[in-house]
Amino acid sequence: MDLNLSCSCNKVQGQIKNVTPKLGLRVVCYCDDCQTYARYLNGQKSVLDENGGTELLQVPQAYVSFHKGQDQIECVQLSPKGIKRWYAKCCHTPIGNMLQNPSVSFIGIPVAFIDEEQMRDADKTIGPVCARLQLRFATGPIKENHDEKVPFGHLLKTISKLLQWKIKGLNRPHPFYDFESERYIYETKILTKEERDGFRA
Repeated sequence: MDLNLSCSCNKVQGQIKNVTPKLGLRVVCYCDDCQTYARYLNGQKSVLDENGGTELLQVPQAYVSFHKGQDQIECVQLSPKGIKRWYAKCCHTPIGNMLQNPSVSFIGIPVAFIDEEQMRDADKTIGPVCARLQLRFATGPIKENHDEKVPFGHLLKTISKLLQWKIKGLNRPHPFYDFESERYIYETKILTKEERDGFRA
């Protein structure tokens, strides 16, 4: 099935095509950067769970497209070497995050950006949560027993997915990058250390 994407004010809309429970990886990340990013967007209540986690669906970027509100999309990095984090400037809804290398077939779509009605039975739609990452930064106790950083099994699964997606050429087309001009479509704001620290807990 195709999943509809929409920011909270509906100005930015898109789609993840051909989604199955086995397409991507559904994770919850508790890292301090994801929490800092949520505070940067003033989206703690809409993005973070009760323990400071951000739920993401990691898919190849060729499956992601936008058909409305592209002029509202902006990007921020919390540091010069940090991952790229895309959001809707109209309402500060997070849209996706990815590594700096656009050739890597990988984009993390926040579940907060996916149509709520389609996510009512998320386990059947996108598969169960397969990993909880960076638990050392969680703001509350987690019932499941997971590694504090990145579970080794999940790391292997991620590498396997990335290799499959690369072999299939699923880094193109890219929703944020133009391979012909070798430039990102949207400018990136890089926070200074002082700016970033201002959003730390």
